[in-house]
Amino acid sequence: MLNKKNKVNKALFGIVIKKGFGYFSQNISLKVIKTAGAGAKFGVSVSKRELKTAVKRNLLKRRALSILRKIEPKIGAGLSCVLFLKKGALDIPYQKLQDEMVFLLKKANRL
Repeated sequence: MLNKKNKVNKALFGIVIKKGFGYFSQNISLKVIKTAGAGAKFGVSVSKRELKTAVKRNLLKRRALSILRKIEPKIGAGLSCVLFLKKGALDIPYQKLQDEMVFLLKKANRL
C-alpha cells in the first residue's frame, strides 16, 4: 500500500478522471493532472468488467502499487495520476508491466 499522502482521495479521483490528460498502452490507461502539493499522488483501478474475481483484481493492484513504490522517487511533485489496468495486464510478466508503466509516465513527461 502507498502512504496516505501519496494516495488520490475520492474527490481528487473524480477530478483526475474528468479533467486529466489520457495516455494509453495495450494493458494500461493513465490519467494525469497537475495539482498543487508536495508530492505525487496515485490511484489504481481495475474494473469488475475486466476481471470478475476480487482475487485477480487485488493481485493486479498489488503489482501496480509495488511498481509505483519503486519509481515514485523519480516522479516530480505536484502530480496526481490514476492507472486503469486492463485484463491483459494479468497475463504479462511483472517486468513488462513495469516497463509499460514507466513508458506511460515518460510519455506524460513525468519521469
